[in-house]
Amino acid sequence: MTPLESVLPYACLGLLAVGLYGFVESLPFWAPREALLERLRQLEPEYWAHLAQQQHSAALRPVRVGHSILRPVVDELGRQLQAALARVGLVGTGDLHQRLELVRPGVPPAQHFGEKVVLGLIGLGVLPACETIGIHPFGPYPLWTWIALGIVGFAVPDWYVMQKLEQRRARIVMELPTVLSMLAIAISAGGSIEEAVARVADSSDGTLAGELQRVRRELRFGQRYLVPALLALAERNRVPELYSVVGHIQAASRLGLPLVQVLRTQATALRERKRLLIAEEGIKGSIRMIVPVALFILPVLFVVLLGPAAVSIALWAQ
Repeated sequence: MTPLESVLPYACLGLLAVGLYGFVESLPFWAPREALLERLRQLEPEYWAHLAQQQHSAALRPVRVGHSILRPVVDELGRQLQAALARVGLVGTGDLHQRLELVRPGVPPAQHFGEKVVLGLIGLGVLPACETIGIHPFGPYPLWTWIALGIVGFAVPDWYVMQKLEQRRARIVMELPTVLSMLAIAISAGGSIEEAVARVADSSDGTLAGELQRVRRELRFGQRYLVPALLALAERNRVPELYSVVGHIQAASRLGLPLVQVLRTQATALRERKRLLIAEEGIKGSIRMIVPVALFILPVLFVVLLGPAAVSIALWAQ
């Protein structure tokens, strides 16, 4: 064994330890609040409560030695990686920032890329660490497995964000027909579309209700009019059903059509589409069940049924 091969596992073990410690220390825990924020929340409770959920300032976090030393290093690694990937056109900062704002509020792109680097180092150091402490049940780990595990660790944050986005989009699609029906009821009671949005945002819970609360805040503070705010909502979440609904609301407002009928028609169409999707998933689930049934249930059933008969035949043959 060459000196390099003898030193490499220990170096990877050190990287694993530093990566684990840095990743744990970089997590935002126990964010204290300042008295000024409490006063501002008293002036506009809903707005500042929203900001408290969406933004976690690093200045408000407790100062720990490991946090104050390693967290800037992790963020700087993330910024350098982000800049390098941006130079070659492999990453779009605006897109990533929008996705992180939806599923990991308060996490900037630099921290996301820093976590990718740290998890990549952790994945790269796991197998050398196992080699060092003598855990190799399947024999020595080749070098390509070290690299493969490092690539997996590097890709885990992106996979996590994509999974959270898919879950968020699925929740919005499931909630959309109910929200549209509530909007239609509120408008038919004599209110405007702006008042209906405010009522539904106040009286409902869920992912889409949270987005409507953001639309209501934008309307209240004069940041956008209703249709641009709804278009921004659809663009932010990138759900095709939302694009369709907002397009119908925009066309109805422009042509002077009754919004109640448009909303009810859209709610009915979305419920039918949701029913078809559920039926389709049920059919796919029954097909997926064939593999575990064929591999695990049928062999056991054959053993239970044919085992006693085989034993009887063997005894009779003797």
